[in-house]
Amino acid sequence: MRKKKRDRKDRAFSKIIAALVLVVLLALFFMWFFGLPNPEVMDASGMIEKVSDETFGVPDELRVMSFNIHYGKGQVRDEEESPPKDDFDSNIEEIAEILRSNNIDIAALQEIDFYSKRSYYTDQAERIAELAGFSYIARIVNWDVKYVPYPFFSLHHFGRIKSGQAILSKYPIKKNMRYLLQKPESNSWFYNLFYLNRALQIAEIEIGERTIKIGNAHLEAYDKETRQEQAKHVMELLAEDTESMILMGDFNAEKGSKEITMMYAAGLVDSQFELGKENELTYIDVSTNEPKKRLDYIWTTPDLEISDFEVPFSIASDHLPVVVNVE
Repeated sequence: MRKKKRDRKDRAFSKIIAALVLVVLLALFFMWFFGLPNPEVMDASGMIEKVSDETFGVPDELRVMSFNIHYGKGQVRDEEESPPKDDFDSNIEEIAEILRSNNIDIAALQEIDFYSKRSYYTDQAERIAELAGFSYIARIVNWDVKYVPYPFFSLHHFGRIKSGQAILSKYPIKKNMRYLLQKPESNSWFYNLFYLNRALQIAEIEIGERTIKIGNAHLEAYDKETRQEQAKHVMELLAEDTESMILMGDFNAEKGSKEITMMYAAGLVDSQFELGKENELTYIDVSTNEPKKRLDYIWTTPDLEISDFEVPFSIASDHLPVVVNVE
């Protein structure tokens, strides 16, 4: 009788140990697959790279650009199969040429891949910097997953993703910060495991004896309430930056929206509106190759003078670059 009781206890104990081992193995698998939990605030200064020894004199005006490059996929929708590598290479070369031909000193890039299957594992920041003649790269990673099963119901998933935002500069980058923004609560927890983190990148760039702060933002595209909360968070993070600050990026919101109204209320200058170019649209309807919305912005603090706003046309992305001179 005692032996039977002891056997039952042994079997129960073995089941507990097996369950604990399974939990640990599952935890280790999730950590490997999705990575460790991302800190909301991270000093990413370790991701500043000097990629060229070329130096540049202090300019009278800075020529800055914001460009959502759609990871080099051109005007092919995310849910469609990736085009051949030659098409990606051609688009990245065109993007670099746009930066070079517009004499850009500082570029804020969104949706840029660092090591992703969908874009043939090209380090796009390094490639663009090399082709366009930049000396420094500051990058942040906001999407780092071993396997993304999208597009759904397709044999051609994104797979391995390492992607984010980058600031390219001709001048030394001294600091690089990453601030993750909230994910949509309307998404399921499982969907959000694979979903990218929207983010704000803030870099400090030394130009002669002057330091200028560059913000590079990419806000939520599909959930308006989340995007509004993200815009509020961005304004809170930049509340003390009242001088020598340029905020650029894809805000996924049009003028008149609550998100953009927050920027005006914070005292930022909408360079495109200020220079009478607000009718120039920046997001392309890929079915017609025609611009249809204004989603991309360059904001400045009031102490900075601006001039020569442009929206160069390109089919290398589903967004157009926006460019302005800052003094």
